[in-house]
Amino acid sequence: MSSQTTPLASAFGWGRNSSRVRAGEASPAIQSLMVVLGCCLVIGGLVYFAETEPLFKIESVEFTAPDLVAGLIVVVAVFWGLWNGFQFPPKIIVIPFACFFVATALSVLAADEKLRPAAALIQMVEFGSFAWGISLLTSHRRVLRVVHFILGIFVLETVIAAWQFAAGSDLDPNNPLRVYPHGTFSSQMKYGEFCAVSAAVAYALSISTPKKSARLVYVVTMLVLLFGAVIAHERAPWIAFLASGIITTFLSSRGKKRRILMMRFAAGILCVVLAVVSIPSLRESLISRIAEAQSQDVGTNTLLSRLMVWGLAWQFFQSHPVLGIGPKNFTLFSPQFLDLEETGWIEGADAHNIWLQTLAEGGVIGFITYLPLCFGILALAYSRLRDSQWADVRPFLLAYLAYHCFMMILSNAYFVKAEGHMHYLMIGLMLGVIRGKIGLGDKIDGTAGSLVSC
Repeated sequence: MSSQTTPLASAFGWGRNSSRVRAGEASPAIQSLMVVLGCCLVIGGLVYFAETEPLFKIESVEFTAPDLVAGLIVVVAVFWGLWNGFQFPPKIIVIPFACFFVATALSVLAADEKLRPAAALIQMVEFGSFAWGISLLTSHRRVLRVVHFILGIFVLETVIAAWQFAAGSDLDPNNPLRVYPHGTFSSQMKYGEFCAVSAAVAYALSISTPKKSARLVYVVTMLVLLFGAVIAHERAPWIAFLASGIITTFLSSRGKKRRILMMRFAAGILCVVLAVVSIPSLRESLISRIAEAQSQDVGTNTLLSRLMVWGLAWQFFQSHPVLGIGPKNFTLFSPQFLDLEETGWIEGADAHNIWLQTLAEGGVIGFITYLPLCFGILALAYSRLRDSQWADVRPFLLAYLAYHCFMMILSNAYFVKAEGHMHYLMIGLMLGVIRGKIGLGDKIDGTAGSLVSC
């Protein structure tokens, strides 16, 4: 079954018909442009996380810098497709995405408040479209450039946060979200989260890259990023990092090699622990942060605030069990039931648990269609991880799995601004790697056009 359409431009006698085009491979210039746009998307996310003003706003719906870059990616991909033909992603991700989209559309129709739910549908189209667009980037070497840019930008964020920690600058003791170092982010929560997930990616690359010099660079990068995550004083990203690292290690190796890698992973964690112990001010602040879990005051114990919003999400699900209250409506309705302290000092908080939030906003229908989507996201890389014909792109396969295992363990939302852009950037890069390995004329798994049928 063919995975690529006939170029629309050919109807007018235009367009090319080379073997490169038939394989769905964009020119080096287009791929280089996608590298630049992918890096710009990351920068756009940082701009959003700095809480700058949106480009424009319709009531509570914002159009932001990441949306602009995503739109540019889609425009480039559409024009390329009109000239060369469109190639479609694998069914293993397209079908679950389509089912979840339909479930979300039904939830929108049933919702009392429809503006934000309608914006959620548009956002799904945006995410899916730009992930498909970035898949024009089929060169593994160029894909890794985007990944390296992500690692580099968060190393820079760590340097900024370390300066904030040492100097005590840009920290506001009266704002619970800005008490600890946070880089250029408006709060330490997202800063700590992305430093930790970048460390997970660096670790995955370090155990799968054949070059010793590159492995050393990745290990050092991981340690720097872990230090950045530590000074953010966030607990949840550490749990996700440890779980993601263990999963990545088990997926990457077997037998004696697996045991050696686990020992190295433990040694890396020990290095970070020793660094924390050797810095008195950091040690004391971390102990104080951990001690907050013993507090019975919801305003100082974020674990209690999590229980409050989880309970509210469950109540929403109980009141709307089939189709939920509508996508993105949790953040709209939560301030009506919880005050600022009870939401963890976040105005219009989400549920901090995507599984409960999906139940609340999409009901049973949304939940049972969201689970296959998560499976499809992981299966894109997992199904190819032990295939020898994919050995040359194995570093990215592991890095991709490390990223998404981390985010799913952290219970992170896949359809939210900036974070969602990062999630679907990684998915788009994975689709590009698949597209680069399986052309229309190739028979890697015995079936021509297997990009669609996998």
